[in-house]
Amino acid sequence: MPVTMADYLLILPVGVVLFAAFQGVLRYLNEYISTWTSQKITNAIIDNAAPVIVRGTFTGVFNTDIGKAVTLPKLNTFDLLSDTVSLALTITSPSGKDYSVAKMTQDYIFMPEEYGMHRVSYTAKDLAGKTKSFICTINVMDRTPPEITVEHIGNVKVGETVNFPKATIIDNNNAIYYAWVSVEYDSYVKVIAEDDTWTFKFAGTYIIEYGASDEDGNYTVYKYTITCE
Repeated sequence: MPVTMADYLLILPVGVVLFAAFQGVLRYLNEYISTWTSQKITNAIIDNAAPVIVRGTFTGVFNTDIGKAVTLPKLNTFDLLSDTVSLALTITSPSGKDYSVAKMTQDYIFMPEEYGMHRVSYTAKDLAGKTKSFICTINVMDRTPPEITVEHIGNVKVGETVNFPKATIIDNNNAIYYAWVSVEYDSYVKVIAEDDTWTFKFAGTYIIEYGASDEDGNYTVYKYTITCE
């Protein structure tokens, strides 16, 4: 069947569209090849791996006391692409004081001077500058109870009102949390405020108790007796 002019008019737009699409593909391939060939080709090894700190069974949790040394072991390190890995150590006290070892070559002996939680950071660094850290803690505990000094009250008479003097309380960490005074008579106990008054209504023996607790839960109790006639 012969192709007429009308048929050419129908085919022409389709051919134009296909040709334009093909031209677009060629232009994209040309740009991609140009970009790829402009890249520098190198055989240098790119180190994107951080070193490893080998801890083994070391948990990194210490509980100690003021003046008692803590041994922080030199941990082993490993890196896939670098034979040289440095290990640094930083200890930060609760007050913000830093104790640092730029290059750890042996165990470090730390002598704590403050109570509270100390932050310890091991940091390994390879030749490519990649780093890996391991954080552990040293908790310097306060296990010393407060000291109480009390001024005694002598024997009293029935109906007499006395004032219980305030106790002198000293704590090694200056962290008194709570202090109290109580009066006990015939299994009856009454806690009163320091420097408060008390009226003795019955004859007998009274137990006077002073107590103090610090923020770490250490406490001291001091007792003495009064006879009421």
